[in-house]
Amino acid sequence: MRLFVSAGDISGDNHAARLVRELRSLVPDLEVYGIGGDRLREEGAHIYYHLDELSVVGIREVFGKLPAIWRAGRGTRKILRNIPPDVVLFVDYPGFNLLLAKTAHRMGLKVIYYIPPQIWAWGRYRVRYIKKWVDKVITILPFEQDFYKKYGIDTCFVGHPLLDAIDEKREKGRFIALLPGSRMSEIRNILPLLLSISRIFPDEEFIVPLASHRHKDFVTSLVEGINPKVAVKVGSTYEVLSRSKLAITASGTATLECAIIGVPLIIVYKISFLSWVFARAVVNIPYIGLVNLVAGKEIAPEFVQSKASPMKIVPVIKRLLEGESKDMEKELNKVRKMLGEKGASRRAAEIVAELIR
Repeated sequence: MRLFVSAGDISGDNHAARLVRELRSLVPDLEVYGIGGDRLREEGAHIYYHLDELSVVGIREVFGKLPAIWRAGRGTRKILRNIPPDVVLFVDYPGFNLLLAKTAHRMGLKVIYYIPPQIWAWGRYRVRYIKKWVDKVITILPFEQDFYKKYGIDTCFVGHPLLDAIDEKREKGRFIALLPGSRMSEIRNILPLLLSISRIFPDEEFIVPLASHRHKDFVTSLVEGINPKVAVKVGSTYEVLSRSKLAITASGTATLECAIIGVPLIIVYKISFLSWVFARAVVNIPYIGLVNLVAGKEIAPEFVQSKASPMKIVPVIKRLLEGESKDMEKELNKVRKMLGEKGASRRAAEIVAELIR
């Protein structure tokens, strides 16, 4: 039995790896190959194209990776023809994966989209492509099931896999965690601002938890140049968050990690000017933070682009440290419950196994 997986960023690689681990207990002779990162490789997948070559954020950033993305797309089509899988599993990374979904569909392959494109935010025209090229959509955000079903797409909400990955036990808050995102472009745009803010609070312990060693040297060089008192720790994000009184984070999955653990947070996001102009023109959502989107309201303050400045962020940090975080913690607990029950990766694996058989 063969499964082709395409996960083009770190978050997708983590989620795909958890699914593959569960899937192997259901389909013991499974062969897994495709596009991904270190986590999928640890689960025995043969990685033809590593996500480091492909992962980007924003319009300007895409141009530098276009040759690698083009090579990966052409090479992947050849792989699908030469080593046809029983099922193709796409994980997030929509710009690349939707084009591959078209190819896989035309080849007569079964196509599953796990963690589908956020077309409820922008590019709703793409829903017709998903309906045409994808056999099954598996969502991990509660509101997405109704959205996709509204368009007649076979969709199942399985809950969020982070619930299985994170120990919800929280210790007494000690640190202020700085989480600038997992992509190099995010780190370049966001971390210098966070480090500058840390200098305003000399009596607080700041720490940058990294998921892997991939960007450690670059992050360490920024820390040494701006605020050497900030610690950098690799491979312990959840442990750091469980001991944090506050997190200042980029807008993605980390906001849900904070919600599950119960850490009050501030959301900060900056991208290139060109990417921002494009986003303003096409994105139609009230918030950028996933935690706020799931809640349906702003429970975590958002500071985006021009609003992402020390002058605006520092007063909010002070208020949260002085006790205003209690109400937020109650709202974060509600979000945690909205994300479903533990066992999401297993439920997703059962759906994939059924199609493989």
